Amino acid sequence: MTTLKDVAKKAGVSTATASMVLNNRVSKIPISEETRKKVLEAVQELGYFPNIFARSLRTKKTATIGVIISDIKDPYYAGVIEGIEKVLNENGYNFFFSTTENSLRKEKIYFHKLLEIRPEGFLIVGGIRPFSNEEKNELREERVPMVAIGRSASSYAKVSSVAVDNFKGAFEATEYLIKLGHRDILHISAYQIRVSGTERMNGYKSALKQCGLKNKCWIEKGSVTAKSGYRVMTRVLKEDRRPTAVLAYNDVSALGIMRSIKHYGLKIPEDIAIIGFDDIPISAYFSPPLTTVRQPQQELGMRGAELLMNIIKEGRESIEVQNIILEAPLIIRKSSGDSIASSNDTE
Repeated sequence: MTTLKDVAKKAGVSTATASMVLNNRVSKIPISEETRKKVLEAVQELGYFPNIFARSLRTKKTATIGVIISDIKDPYYAGVIEGIEKVLNENGYNFFFSTTENSLRKEKIYFHKLLEIRPEGFLIVGGIRPFSNEEKNELREERVPMVAIGRSASSYAKVSSVAVDNFKGAFEATEYLIKLGHRDILHISAYQIRVSGTERMNGYKSALKQCGLKNKCWIEKGSVTAKSGYRVMTRVLKEDRRPTAVLAYNDVSALGIMRSIKHYGLKIPEDIAIIGFDDIPISAYFSPPLTTVRQPQQELGMRGAELLMNIIKEGRESIEVQNIILEAPLIIRKSSGDSIASSNDTE
């Protein structure tokens, strides 16, 4: 089995230097980038895997982050995880994650299970509930810092967060549909109360109100997956009232909504225009390509992980709470009825 000593010998450095590089520790004598590169190349060539459990016994630190994800099946989260992994790897951290499948019960269970591995921090990706007072006290007692990703931290007391401007994104999407001449715009929202869902719903309502269409507000709840999107839209199309446009909660549900529309022999966007939210990689390949509000998924993951690393290194008490809001631009494609497509639709 390859040891740290083998890595040091291969890189031509001392065992202490190799250890400092791999543990990302600060040395009194600065370690050059060239030396770091040699150590990391030696690790890769020799296939060295440090024993993180033995290291945690020595240092009283696990170099592990607990990650709770709402739904790993949603392609949106894959981009966020990619960003998280990049930053954590660069900082010598591992992570364990649990996916809650949008379940309040599972979210609570997995939070406590991850606490058992004594992580140095938590990343909450998505999520549909605020923490209870008991859980907040537990985090304080364990001194475990936490960062929320993909949602504002309004429901988390004293927690840093990275999210997009959900309100503005939904507002601009709705306003765009109104400018195209639509007056019967349906918003299909999430089936459970979510911070992001509430913000998007409020953005939709605000755009209608500003354009003098407050009495046209039309919201149906029950969709975050393609299956639920299909089910909700099918229910709507069985009624007498028919929308001319739909603002979906996310791109995944938009896919189900589009299938339902086509099932009824209707055309997109001629009969019903549609706009999604997220801009997952495959949305440009929907038929027709989906107009959507873009969330910079990898950047969200990277910025959230960077925030957590800073809190861990500097100490939770010395870091002010930061709530970073990223822009969520509207990406115009053919599903909304506008023939002008974004130049990076298929990148």
